[in-house]
Amino acid sequence: TAWEGDKDPGFLTSLQWCMTKQSIEPELFRCELQQQGAKPPGSTIQLDPRQLVRRLSGITRGIVPARASYLTGFVDSQDEVLFWAVVAWQTNLTGFVVDWGFWPEQPRPHFFKADIPRKISSLLPGAAWEEAFVLAHNQLDHRLLGTDWPVEGGGTRQMDLLLKDWSDGSHRPRIESQVMASPYRSRIRPAQGRSVKPGGKPIHLYGDIHRDRTLIGGCWIERRTTHPHHVQVDTNMAKSIICRRLQTVVGAPSALVFPGDDESA
Repeated sequence: TAWEGDKDPGFLTSLQWCMTKQSIEPELFRCELQQQGAKPPGSTIQLDPRQLVRRLSGITRGIVPARASYLTGFVDSQDEVLFWAVVAWQTNLTGFVVDWGFWPEQPRPHFFKADIPRKISSLLPGAAWEEAFVLAHNQLDHRLLGTDWPVEGGGTRQMDLLLKDWSDGSHRPRIESQVMASPYRSRIRPAQGRSVKPGGKPIHLYGDIHRDRTLIGGCWIERRTTHPHHVQVDTNMAKSIICRRLQTVVGAPSALVFPGDDESA
């Protein structure tokens, strides 16, 4: 420590500050300096993996529940893989996760970002990565929107709406052009997550009062004054809503459950 202090006079000052925070504000020290989060006082939202694996619908993965009114999906873009999920909803916000996966499809269900088995860039060998990225979205659009989803008890249905995250600045121009050219563009909405600060304008009051607020929710708004039409979402509120749905007793209105009946699957 003495050597470090001689080398960098500011080192001891920083060390003394840390030790002071540890003795005076232990919670701040653990959260900010040791990256060990603490449960906020009074918080009731804490997901337990052991409870989540028991939230099962009994419906086979890939099958849409017959009592569902809407079928929606979401795509999150990474540089070399797309993550997607499809959820069926009742009008009272009861949700059934139908299916999820990666694109390109992967040979194993678990992998790290550093060792993705099949990468987007491998879809078009020799071509630019940007072109392969658009191709991956085109293929996934057809996989999710261009095929019929089997319904519990018989019959099929198509997906009503697919959202695509375009908050990442580097991906946004490519997703924008891909959506505008997609044959399924009427059922696709790019989605932009926003973090509304305390005292800030609620997200459902964003945009043009006459054109953007015809379709709104408590934490989102559809922006129709720009093309492509897109959705802005209050991510903090949306995550809180989903967490609460994952804590709601299974069978009660607005509960969110996973497919199947095997906790080990």
